[in-house]
This record gives sequence, structure tokens and C-alpha cells, in this order.
Amino acid sequence: PRRHQVFELPKIEPIVTEFVQHSLGCRCCGHVTRAPLPPGVPTRSFGPSVDAVASYYMGVHGMGKRGVAEALHDVHGLPISLGAVVGCQQETSEALAAPHAEIVAHAQAAPIKNADETSWVEGKGRKAKAWLWTLVTASAIVFVIQKTRASKGAIKLLLNGKTKIGELVFGVLGTDRHGAYNFWPLELHQFCWSHLSRDFTAI
Repeated sequence: PRRHQVFELPKIEPIVTEFVQHSLGCRCCGHVTRAPLPPGVPTRSFGPSVDAVASYYMGVHGMGKRGVAEALHDVHGLPISLGAVVGCQQETSEALAAPHAEIVAHAQAAPIKNADETSWVEGKGRKAKAWLWTLVTASAIVFVIQKTRASKGAIKLLLNGKTKIGELVFGVLGTDRHGAYNFWPLELHQFCWSHLSRDFTAI
């Protein structure tokens, strides 16, 4: 038989879980005793899945906070304010801080790694120009946005800003011939062959 498939997206509706906290007030002093929320229940109005989707829109697709609020409302049927979108971003940043630090340390200690940087826009106006740095290993990729393309940016990416020889974590580093990486020991510094080939062809 000939098979013809047509894909449709399911209707998306928010899942709302309501917790009713029994409360009693004292007739004498007016103090209200209220049952606590069960362990693990967020005190905010939005759970981890909302944090994840909002942060995905902002971090991966570069959407502004107003656009994220509109997308969550129009696509997901979720009413959310701009302030709540910021809250989602902050919650995700805090949740990812420890795993990010672990991945950075792993990449910095890798015996073979590659680094590069490219232009990036962070904000608006003249001060919006920044640089997206990347550190790539066989098992991890690290991205860091910095306002500099100088050596201090490379040192922060590769060594957490440490400059004492005894604190350096060495390994073979592959880069282009950008001068920001010149602090790396020459015997452990591999230049990108694609850049060299391109230059030789031009010469």
C-alpha cells in the first residue's frame, strides 16, 4: 500500500495542580496557622517545565522576554507576565549553575581540546558587541559570552582566570592563530590546519 502521513500538533493546555492548604485562625490573637506545601512543590506559580521552555526560547532561539511571554500564551495557552518570564530565567540559571561548572572543569582538564570565538550581540546600542567563546572536547562543549576578545577572555575560558603556572591545567589546545591564545605553551598548541591551508592558498 501507499502510505501518506499528515502530521498535526496536539492541542496544548497547561496542566494546573492545585494544593489546598488548610488554615485556621485563633479567635483570641488572630494568628493563622496554615498547613505547609508538600515537599518539592514550587512556591512560585510556575513549575520546572515552564522554566525549561521559557529558557529554551530565550537561550537557544534568542527570543526576547516579551516574545517568550506571547509564545507561551499563544502556543501553550499559558498566561504569564514579563516578570514571571524573568523569574523562569533566574530559576533555570540557578538550577544549571552546578552542572555548568562541572562541565567547564571537565572541558578545561581534557587532554585534547579546541577553542574559538565569534562575534555576538548582547544588549542594545554600541555596548551590545560581545564575543561567544567556545571550548570543545570529545565529550563536552562549553559556551561563554564575554565582552572581550583579548587574552583575559581566553584565560577565563581555559583556566578560570588563573595565571600562576602552578595552577594551569595543560593539554593539547587547537586554535586558529588569534593572539589571545599565545599564552598557551607552544609545544601543546596545535594551529588549525584549515586556517593554514586557506592562508597558503591565498599566498
